[in-house]
Amino acid sequence: NQAVGLDGVFTIGARLDVIVAGAKTFTPDVRGNDWAGAARIRWTHDVFDGGLTYLDVGERFNAEMGFIPRTDIRTIGAQAAWTPRPDWPGVRQLRFNVNSSYVENHAGRRESQASGYDAILTAQDSSTVRVGFETQYDFLPSDWSTAGGLIPSAGYTWRTWRASYGSNQARRVYGSVSADTGGYYSGDKQTWRAELSVVPRDTLLLENVYTRNRIVLPETGPFVTNVLSTRVSYSFSPDLFVKTFVQVNDATRTASLNVLFWYIYRPGSDFYIVYNQGFETDVAGPRNLRTRGRSLAVKATYWLSR
Repeated sequence: NQAVGLDGVFTIGARLDVIVAGAKTFTPDVRGNDWAGAARIRWTHDVFDGGLTYLDVGERFNAEMGFIPRTDIRTIGAQAAWTPRPDWPGVRQLRFNVNSSYVENHAGRRESQASGYDAILTAQDSSTVRVGFETQYDFLPSDWSTAGGLIPSAGYTWRTWRASYGSNQARRVYGSVSADTGGYYSGDKQTWRAELSVVPRDTLLLENVYTRNRIVLPETGPFVTNVLSTRVSYSFSPDLFVKTFVQVNDATRTASLNVLFWYIYRPGSDFYIVYNQGFETDVAGPRNLRTRGRSLAVKATYWLSR
C-alpha cells in the first residue's frame, strides 16, 4: 500500500484562513473510490469568529500509515462564536460557542450528527472555566460488541454534559481537570480526565494525562478503562525540536510510542521525521510485550511568499 497527498494553507488578509488537502492511496487489486479530500475556511475577529469544514473520504481509501475513523463518508461542519470582553474584575474574556456536524455516506444515509454549545470564561491569569453540553446521533449498521456488552444495530441519540478547569499555563507547573457525564448509545458514560504539566527548564516540557471512562450498558455491569500518556518535548534551539509520546491503555492491552524530529529550516518551512511503534502488553511468556507494527514517515513543507 502506498499513499500520496498534498495540502495547502492560504492566509487571505488578516482574518481569513483557507486550508485544502487531498490524498490518494494505491492498494493492490483496488481501483476507484480511493481518494480523500478536505477543506476548511475560518474567519477570526476579536469579538466574533466562525468557520466551515468539508471532508470527503472514498469507500476504498486505505490509509495504512494514518488513521481514518470512517471511510465512505461526506462530512459538513460549522462553528460560530461570540467572544466579548466584559469589564468584570479578574475576567479577560468570555466565549459562547456553537458547533454542528453532519455525516452521511455516499448513498445519502445519515451516519452521525452532532451539535454542541459551550460557555468559556478566561481569567486575567489565563486560567479557564468551561461548561457545555452536546447532542449526538450515531447509526450502527450492525450489532456492536463493546464495553462488555452488545449494542444492537439501530440509530441512537444521546446528550452529554461537560465541565472543565485549566490553570495558568505560564507557570512552571500547571494542569487541568474535566468531567463528562451523559448517555452513550443505549447506556450511560462518565469520563474523568486530569492533566499535569511540568517545565523543569525553559527547553524541556513534561506532559502527563490520565483518562478514566466508566460505561454501563443495559444488562451489564460497569466497564472501566484507564489510559495514561506521557509526552516529553525538548528544544535544542528555536529551530530544532524532539518530542516523544508514550501511551498505555489497559482496556485494549496496548501501548504506543511516537518520536518526532522537527526542524524549521527557514521561517514557515519545516522538515519532519516521525517514528511510530505499537505494542501488545498482555502476551503470554517471560516477555509480556510484543511489537504490533512500526512506521517511519518523512515530511517537508515549503512556504511560498512574496
